[in-house]
Parts: sequence; structure tokens; C-alpha cells
Amino acid sequence: MYLIQVDAKAAQETVDSMIHQLTHFTRIDIGQVMSDWQTEDMHRQRPFTMRNRSAGRATTVVRPHSRFEVNRSRMAQRRIARRAKSKKWAGIVSPFRKWSTRPILRAEMMDDLVRRASEALAKIKWKQWHI
Repeated sequence: MYLIQVDAKAAQETVDSMIHQLTHFTRIDIGQVMSDWQTEDMHRQRPFTMRNRSAGRATTVVRPHSRFEVNRSRMAQRRIARRAKSKKWAGIVSPFRKWSTRPILRAEMMDDLVRRASEALAKIKWKQWHI
């Protein structure tokens, strides 16, 4: 009769450590990478990053302008529209509208985000064990 004993405690601890690192990356690190990218590369003071930590997802919204600029433009357009109703400003039919033809997210910015995410993923250390 043969008796074989295997101690898998070390292997289980290693796998648990790897799973913990992956969970931490998906719950916390990826959202932080996106926020840092918008703050440092796009010069946004308050990046809009939505995190769903239980699902391990992060989504960021890249706005063409800051919220301050958008709100200020909206107020200015309302002011012009109110003035257009009066007799003095009857010649103005609609508020000014200008759109930029430049894309919001340029290719080099996307490359920077991919580089940052790759660097964050490279911080995960995979351990090897010998049986």
C-alpha cells in the first residue's frame, strides 16, 4: 500500500495572492489610472471617472471642455436668446454656435492611456512555484 501526501498550502497561498492582485487591479487601479491620465495628460482638474468596483469596471468620460466652460457658454447663449426677443436685438435670430473639427480624443492621447494601463498591469507580479 502506497501513501502519497501533498502539501498544497504554499501553492494555494500563491494562487490566492495572484487572485488578490488581479481583483485589486480591476477594482481600484484601473480607475486610478484613468483619473491620473485625465489629470496629468489632459489637464483636467476634476476627471469624470465612474467606477463599478463590484463588477471590476471603470469608465471615464472625456469632455471636450471643462464643466465651467460648458456652463458659462450655456448661460451666454441663454442671455443672447433673451436679448434677441427684444426689439433692440431683433436682428439676431439665433445664438452663436461654434464647433471644433478637431477630435476630442487624439491618437497620441489614446496611446498614452494604453501605455499607462500597460505599466499598471506590469506591476502585477506572477509567482512560480515548484512542486
